[in-house]
Amino acid sequence: MLPSDVFFQVIMDQIDAAKAVVTIWSPLAVKSKWVYAEAKRADDQNKLICVRTDDLSAGAIPLPFNGYNISLVTEREKIYEALVR
Repeated sequence: MLPSDVFFQVIMDQIDAAKAVVTIWSPLAVKSKWVYAEAKRADDQNKLICVRTDDLSAGAIPLPFNGYNISLVTEREKIYEALVR
């Protein structure tokens, strides 16, 4: 990023360029309008993969993402493995 870059636009451009986008739903993530917006953009492009942390119940994930098959991730290594796949 350059100092003149608009942060949210850089993120949106990266989502657009990505083959897949992983959203890790956590207690803080479900409260963030930015995480929701980024997940929605990826979902609209059919490239969203959702996982959740063990300190968040599946029922706490916001609509429409709570209807997806969301894996529970308890170890950082598993997140890395999922990203590689």
